[in-house]
Amino acid sequence: MKKEAMEVLLNAAYAVGLGSCWIHRCKEMFSLPEGKALLKEWGLDENLRGVCSIALGYADCEHPTPVPRKENYIIKL
Repeated sequence: MKKEAMEVLLNAAYAVGLGSCWIHRCKEMFSLPEGKALLKEWGLDENLRGVCSIALGYADCEHPTPVPRKENYIIKL
């Protein structure tokens, strides 16, 4: 899945009240024997390479208040 698709999934999770975390270890994970066994079990080609995975769940705290943006910080060239 492309990076942009994963970003949409993260935003969608937030929109429905879920917490999410981008985990950037798929390439390493599926290079291990355990990962290759999972690909085989799922009927996927061993040569596939993942980009990331996402952990989803309910946060056990309130979302932090975002820091205010700096005024006139965007510079257009």
